[in-house]
Amino acid sequence: MKILVKVKCYLMTNLDFVNWLEKQLQVRGWKPSDLAHAAKISTGTLSNILNRTRRAGPATCLAIAQALAVPPEQVFRRADLLPAESPVDERKRELIYLYDQLDAETQAILRVIARALVELPDELKKLDRSNL
Repeated sequence: MKILVKVKCYLMTNLDFVNWLEKQLQVRGWKPSDLAHAAKISTGTLSNILNRTRRAGPATCLAIAQALAVPPEQVFRRADLLPAESPVDERKRELIYLYDQLDAETQAILRVIARALVELPDELKKLDRSNL
C-alpha cells in the first residue's frame, strides 16, 4: 500500500511539471528538441521527462530554467524540488529575475513606467485590457 501511494504521488508531481513544461514549449512554439538544444541536455533525457519515466533533477532543472529564461526557483518548484510558493510570490520573483537581467538605464526606465502605472487615474485602470 505504501509503495502505491508513493508511486501515485510521484506521478502526480511529475505530471504537474510535465504539463507546465509542455505549456512552456507551446507558448514559445518550440518542439522538445528545441528545448533540449537550448538547455544543452540530451533529447533522450527530455523525452524521458516528458514521457514521465524520469524526473528532472537539479542540474536538468537549472538548464531548463536558463533555456526558458525563467527564474531557476520557478522550475525547481514546478519539478517539486522546492516547496510550492503562492502564485503572487512566483510572479514577484519573475519580475525581480527579469529586472535583474536589465542594464541600469533600462531598470530606471522600467521604474518610471511602473510609477506611472501606479499613479494612473482609477477610470483608466478600469479600461478593457483584454487585447493587450
